[in-house]
Amino acid sequence: MDEYGIVEAIKEDNYIAIKKAIKNGANLDMIVENELNENEETLLFYALHHKCSFESMKLLIDNSMDIYSTDAQGVSLLDEAIVNGDLELVKYLVEEKNMDVNITKRKSGFTPLMQAACYGYEEIAGYLLDKGADINAKDSTNLNVMEYTKKLRRKSMQNFLEEYISNR
Repeated sequence: MDEYGIVEAIKEDNYIAIKKAIKNGANLDMIVENELNENEETLLFYALHHKCSFESMKLLIDNSMDIYSTDAQGVSLLDEAIVNGDLELVKYLVEEKNMDVNITKRKSGFTPLMQAACYGYEEIAGYLLDKGADINAKDSTNLNVMEYTKKLRRKSMQNFLEEYISNR
């Protein structure tokens, strides 16, 4: 039950209302139903799916929310930040919260770097590589990031990765 209105505050991306709800004791571990896909998710995933600002996301994260929780497929907050193209949140999770850019809990073994490459986010892929992402990591189907870019015909990303490799 959301007696403090945090779900509505998140839906509206109302930083002040989120802060007030937290101060008044809102349950940050609650699971909410996502109207977008009928799945239940944590407040952090809910906030990310509702395009909350970085400031609102940081407030939620800094108030002891479990940033390491995943959905049923093993998708993490870092994965979702990448899907949203949110470099600022990706940097915060890696630099301030020490999330490892090579760890995936996805059943498929799909890594954050693979995620960034498949979505064509060169800036995020470059950042992950600079932070030590393993360009040779393979998923459960034995594909690495370069093989994904070829398979998905992401020529621009393929060129970006080849250039990155040649400049090492």
